[in-house]
Amino acid sequence: MCRCPPGFEGNPYAGAGCRPEPKPECTRDADCPSTFACMNERCGDPCAVHKPCSAPARCTVVPDSLPVRTMICKCPEGYVSSGNGVCKTIPPFTKVGCVADTECPSDKACFNSVCRDPCNCGTNADCRVAEHRPICTCKVGFEGNPEIQCTRVGCLSDDECSGKDACLNQHCVPVCKATSCGDGAICYGVSHKPICECPPGFQGNPKVACTAVGCRSDSECPSDKACYNAQCQSPCAIDDPCIAPSKCLVYDHKADCSCPPGFLGNKKLGCEKSK
Repeated sequence: MCRCPPGFEGNPYAGAGCRPEPKPECTRDADCPSTFACMNERCGDPCAVHKPCSAPARCTVVPDSLPVRTMICKCPEGYVSSGNGVCKTIPPFTKVGCVADTECPSDKACFNSVCRDPCNCGTNADCRVAEHRPICTCKVGFEGNPEIQCTRVGCLSDDECSGKDACLNQHCVPVCKATSCGDGAICYGVSHKPICECPPGFQGNPKVACTAVGCRSDSECPSDKACYNAQCQSPCAIDDPCIAPSKCLVYDHKADCSCPPGFLGNKKLGCEKSK
């Protein structure tokens, strides 16, 4: 008995004999080009076969929608989708209201497509509009930030002013502005009264003059100074005991002589070049 082996077909007794079985062009969509799908083991355009779109919509195959090629319907320019696969024409655009301030009168501005007054100043402030922009100013007799709040200018008593100010001619005026302290003194406004004080490190009558506080002993001076006539001064500047080329240096309030590099000696004998 003659028969074709597996993978072959034909008449095993005929002259042509057995021939290989034909292989399918495809078995899945991935076997086909990017815009084709596998249909009945052959690659083809699914839009042309299935025709899923209604005119004037156009069918398009999504190439990266594997494992199954997906078809979408796109409306042409001038149309929008109605949501049920049908394209409808775009209605003509009708302008409503304003889009920019320039479309409004100069004393109005565009807010949410409506021309309206842009003024929104603080209390006790006046508003005027120039080129669509609000300009806020405090009313006469008031001061402050006109965009937030303006408060009345003036006072009737010191209690209406801060502690460092006093009420003068119905105005809160710094008390130190009208007070002259002594030379070197500092003025503070406390409870609407001027207080003159000498700053730290100074003494004297603050209403006359403040002078620097001196010293009574070397311990009250920095280590590189000593107390001379109630003042901290450098001993080297008062009485330099050194013989050139030695240099005077101050250690623990005392002057000392030091030879420069390359010299030997002391303050009594002087410095000589080292051999």
